[in-house]
Amino acid sequence: MSTLTELAEKALANAKLLDAYTASQGLPPVSLEKDSLTVANLPPRLHVIRNELADTSQLMKRLALGPVGNMVEILYTFTDILSLQAIVEYNLVAHVPLSGTTTYAEISKSSNLNESLCRRFLVHAMENGVFLEDAEGKVKHSALSCLLATDPEAFAAAGLIVFELAPASGRVLEALQKYPDSGEPNETAYNIQNNTDLSIYSFLGQNPSRMSRFGMGMQFFSRSGGFHLQQLIDAYPWSSLDKPGAVMVDVGGGLGTVSKTLANATKNLRFVVQDLAGPVGIGRETLPEELKGRVDYEAGDFFGEQKIVGADVYFFRWIFHNWSDEYCVKLLRSVASAMRKHSKLMLYEYVLAEGPELKVSQKFGRNLDMVMMACWNACERTESQWKKLFKSADERFSFVGTRKSEGSSMSIVE
Repeated sequence: MSTLTELAEKALANAKLLDAYTASQGLPPVSLEKDSLTVANLPPRLHVIRNELADTSQLMKRLALGPVGNMVEILYTFTDILSLQAIVEYNLVAHVPLSGTTTYAEISKSSNLNESLCRRFLVHAMENGVFLEDAEGKVKHSALSCLLATDPEAFAAAGLIVFELAPASGRVLEALQKYPDSGEPNETAYNIQNNTDLSIYSFLGQNPSRMSRFGMGMQFFSRSGGFHLQQLIDAYPWSSLDKPGAVMVDVGGGLGTVSKTLANATKNLRFVVQDLAGPVGIGRETLPEELKGRVDYEAGDFFGEQKIVGADVYFFRWIFHNWSDEYCVKLLRSVASAMRKHSKLMLYEYVLAEGPELKVSQKFGRNLDMVMMACWNACERTESQWKKLFKSADERFSFVGTRKSEGSSMSIVE
């Protein structure tokens, strides 16, 4: 373990690199008010530097706080959710001008939230960098609150977490008692929280506004940071597959986002997007003219028989993490029956480290694992767990390995 001084020196070196880059781009210094690092569109290497700075700073904070300070901080994280719930419920971000300031009284009046409560929620959120208070005690936007005010998908993501997913996490231990060792998608903490026998997707399907929020929120996460599809393109030598007659089956591919992205990055590879009739119909109708003939759509259930035999690639993006091992084995066996010797199976998933890393930049995977437990009876997996899963499905699977591009959160499991 490094000393505080050694950690501080490492953090300083990385901070200097980031400051130098933003300055070279003519951007203001990084602050809670100006998100210069995102605006700078950092190259991959500086994304790594940014993560290293966050990791080092977090470790320094943990060491400086000590065990008591860390315990108190962790125990009270639920209050962060509480103030965010108020911000989303009353849409407080919409009651602060994008430029300039306003008063707590004005926010209270326009949002119909008691002024004392309004001030308490906002000041608490300010401790997390959501909103700022100027020298005169007036409220203005921070970079984070401005994001929530101007990006509908970011606002939906906040609502999705604080109102849809977080409440279910408080029922996990109850679910473990009620449904011991269950891998069923409708025997979860989410089911208890929402008093339903339906799986999360089926339940949301009956609640259009909540489903819309879910979809928008997931779209926000899929385009954020280490989840951008450019990193999928950079992670694999797609030219090695880009041959006349080659076919990739995009299983559970929704509207065909991945297939369209890869089609634009290749010349010959053909794609078949498989999903339920709803998204397949929309994808087919909205397919750009220049991709017709290279991207096709096929409706069906991916747990059923795989109709396309002998494809070059069977591709799954963020599908397996939604399912328990028993369902994943069923899905793998369906694919294996259609594969031939030349066929490849590729998953694009979050691959966890084999053990704790003490890195804030990597904690999202652990957070996601808890969410999958609470709402899907599923999990994120380590590389060794992926290997075990493939072998338990079919001994003929030959595990090639995992790979990802620099700065990416997602890995190709081949």
